Amino acid sequence: MLPLLLNIKGVYSYQKKQTINFQELTDAGLFGVFGAVGSGKSTILEAIGFVLYNQTERLDSKDKRAYNMLNLKSNEAEIEFEFLNYQERKFKFCAEWSRKRTRFDEVSTVTRNAYEWKDEKWIPLSSVDAEPILGLSYENFRRTIIIPQGKFKEFLDLKGKERSEMMKDIFHLERFDLSLKVGSLQKKTRSDADVLEGTLATFENVTTETIELLTLEFEESQKDLEKKKDELERLDKEFKEIETLKKEFEEFQKRKTAIEGFTNLLPEMTNLKSEIEQFEKTEKAFKSSLDSYSLNKKEQKSVQNSLLDKQATQLKLSNEINSITLILEDLKVEYVKLDSRKLKVSDLDSILKVRAEQIRLEDFEGKISEFKDSVKLNEDEIEKIKDQIDEIQLKLKGLKENRVDPSLLIEIGDWYKQQQTNKHKEGELEKQEIDLNEQISKIHESFSDLNLSREKWESELDQKKFEISDLNKFLMADRTKLLLSKELAHYSNQLKEGENCPLCGSLEHPMVMHVEDVSERLSELETKVQLQEDSMRQLEVVKSEAISYDIQLKQYAKTLIDLKKEKISLKSVIDTHAAKFSWKDFNPLDDSFFEDRKKSVQKIENEIKELEKDEAELRLKSTEKANTLNQIQSELNEINNQKATIVGVLTNEKNQIKIVEIKDYDLKSVSEIQSERNRLDQENVEIENTYKKRSEEFNSLNEQNAKLNGSINEIEIQLKSIEDTILKLEMDFSNLLKSHGFDAIENVEQILSKSWDITLEKQKWEKFNVDFKIAESAFNEYASKKLAFDETVYLEKHKLFTDQKDQTETSIASNAALDTNLKRLQLEYTQKEAHIIEYEKLKFRLANLTVLANMFNGNGFVNYVSSIYLKNLADIANRRFHRMTKHQLSLTINSNNEFEVIDYLNNGATRSVKTLSGGQGFQASLCLALSLAESVQSLNMSGKNFFFIDEGFGTQDAESVSIVFETLQSLNKENRIVGIISHVSELQERIPRSITIEKNDETGSSVRIINN
Repeated sequence: MLPLLLNIKGVYSYQKKQTINFQELTDAGLFGVFGAVGSGKSTILEAIGFVLYNQTERLDSKDKRAYNMLNLKSNEAEIEFEFLNYQERKFKFCAEWSRKRTRFDEVSTVTRNAYEWKDEKWIPLSSVDAEPILGLSYENFRRTIIIPQGKFKEFLDLKGKERSEMMKDIFHLERFDLSLKVGSLQKKTRSDADVLEGTLATFENVTTETIELLTLEFEESQKDLEKKKDELERLDKEFKEIETLKKEFEEFQKRKTAIEGFTNLLPEMTNLKSEIEQFEKTEKAFKSSLDSYSLNKKEQKSVQNSLLDKQATQLKLSNEINSITLILEDLKVEYVKLDSRKLKVSDLDSILKVRAEQIRLEDFEGKISEFKDSVKLNEDEIEKIKDQIDEIQLKLKGLKENRVDPSLLIEIGDWYKQQQTNKHKEGELEKQEIDLNEQISKIHESFSDLNLSREKWESELDQKKFEISDLNKFLMADRTKLLLSKELAHYSNQLKEGENCPLCGSLEHPMVMHVEDVSERLSELETKVQLQEDSMRQLEVVKSEAISYDIQLKQYAKTLIDLKKEKISLKSVIDTHAAKFSWKDFNPLDDSFFEDRKKSVQKIENEIKELEKDEAELRLKSTEKANTLNQIQSELNEINNQKATIVGVLTNEKNQIKIVEIKDYDLKSVSEIQSERNRLDQENVEIENTYKKRSEEFNSLNEQNAKLNGSINEIEIQLKSIEDTILKLEMDFSNLLKSHGFDAIENVEQILSKSWDITLEKQKWEKFNVDFKIAESAFNEYASKKLAFDETVYLEKHKLFTDQKDQTETSIASNAALDTNLKRLQLEYTQKEAHIIEYEKLKFRLANLTVLANMFNGNGFVNYVSSIYLKNLADIANRRFHRMTKHQLSLTINSNNEFEVIDYLNNGATRSVKTLSGGQGFQASLCLALSLAESVQSLNMSGKNFFFIDEGFGTQDAESVSIVFETLQSLNKENRIVGIISHVSELQERIPRSITIEKNDETGSSVRIINN
């Protein structure tokens, strides 16, 4: 990860928005963040961790984190962080929350958003999870990228299991954890084998013998089925013949019944036909005339009623017209005076506007006077500020003439600092050389104490061991002889007549050997052998000490050679540095004059800074006053323009008055004039509205009356026409009755009153007639055949056919079942053979997977790979740690994946990292953190990577700080960027770029970038 930009506002001590442009810092390769304790240095790292992972070191979600992180003088908090990930992709993460208005101690939920820079714009991301973007969890992010305060040694102090889990997470070692995959495969293979074994059990009865027997049974069944099919075919033919005869006989019976039914209905249907013919004849002659007569009678009554209504309405309209005519004559008198009354209302409006504008004019006159006073006051203050600025510029000119170039002082100061460093380093090297020579002398004395020479100690020890070994051989030979004599004496003393000899088994012992007692001589010999063994053990101890001294001596000699080389190199550096001193006014051997000059220059710079600050404040104040003056003058001009507008309005309104005299209203109040105007206007409106309304009513009534007269005339004409039509129809009825032989019209109406559907009734008769003829023809056809049918014969044939059919169908089903079963067995036998082959394959695979499962059980393989990664980390870290500790210490990994220290000053013995001092622990942690970050960088194939430290330098002495500082500087050549957070001000002068955090009780923390 490479940080680009951080905006922070309202978080902890950061009250106002502060921006850190990391690009200005990371270009230097090494940069620092400095400030007093509590200024807000560590907040920078905490803000980055919080916006990326929603986690912090100080607080968790149970600690009311959002409230406690929010600055107590701020109502809202914002964090915005831009960075490049290991793929050189640009991202931005944002977080914001605010204080609730109603309650100070409650805040809103933190809103987090993430974006990626694509196509020259920020594209929102669907997830705010930074882990896949950075390739690190929060725990590992704070161990490898940004290491917060108090966590720098965490990786070094982790337990073996926790460290292995961390390695697994960072380097994705889970890909080596194949136990789950193997277990899953093993479980699936075992399950498949069990399923297949169960499947094979179902094929237990599927054999070649079973298939052969079933084949013979199927062939016999096939022959029997053919015989039954032939017999069924013969019976089917006979049964179909008698069944056809039965159907024809039954149909004849149906036709006979049908013809009898039609014969019974014939009189009724004949009468229906006569009625239909009479109805159609009467309807044709009278229906049209009757309908027309009825319609005209109804219309006559309706028109008569309408005529009566119109005549009543006409009488009412005539009365209303007469009444309105009288009212209009009275209103016309006032309506004629209406124009004059309206002009008076307009004149009163103008008088009211004149009164209002006169009041506004008086107000503007007062404002103009006030603005003129304010303009004079601001002009005087601006002139006063100008005099103060001239005085400050005069002082600045004098101070700047005595000013010394700050870059020259910085250059000289750097020379003196480098000289002090070189001298200090030279003294340290001298001291180390003396110490080394003393150690070498002590080792030489140690060899003398062991009675060994430094050059030939190995051959001397070998000679002594040889002499002891040679003497020991003789002693052991004598010891063996004496032991033999002792045993023979024991056996000879135990011999008794008649008892077996333990050596030869003889029962007779004629010549028993006399052996002298050798116990005393054997005891003396044992003592001598023991002394020789003690001597040999002592020689081994001496040899072990000599080896240790020899290793130390070689190490000291090598270190002494390196030290002398370093002294020669340092001497060249000192001489080169001394040659660079070219300032005649200063003494290279005494920096006191430089320090005094530096303080003097600093004092002048402080005075210049204060005066420039005062000048800037006065100029700002002058600008503000000028802006205020311009604003006042602008407002004054605006008021004058408005005043001119009011004067114009007054003149115009006075010219608009036509009827009244304005002087007649000078003594009247505005309310009196307004009241008179409103009353007059209301009266005018009432007169105009009433007259118009009545006129409109009069015109409307006249129009209605005219329309009504026309309508009455039309109705009278229509009524006369209807009466003539009715008279003509009555005469036509009389003629029709006579011609068709009816006595009265009621006879006609009775015939036509039947509610028939003539079409339906005619269709009913026609259908009956057709059906009757068809039934009669069919009956005659079947009667001519003279059919003879015997039910008993039919039933016998039906039974024979049905029984044979059932037997045949049973045989077909049985035969089909045998065929299906045979084919199933043949298919299952083929499947069984394939399953047996597959089962053998699964058993072989399961055996191999069992071997693999034992190999990967218990994360053993992952732990093994993790230990390899840890050893590689230790090797990379030792390149720096060995040098930092002056070749005295290095790191190693034990069998539990825990770090230990190899101490070369103590014969290369290992000890716990917990025995390291605070400074040594910092050095080891730094080297491991750098090694870990480099490995992560290599894993992610990142061109540049970033590393931030928030502690540690306070535990280092001056020389260690120099070594660590040189190490960090060299990282820039390796494309590593390192940031340091510290309150140690001496470091700030050595770091090329840094930012200083300054905290103010009123405005909070602020950020200032410094370039050395």
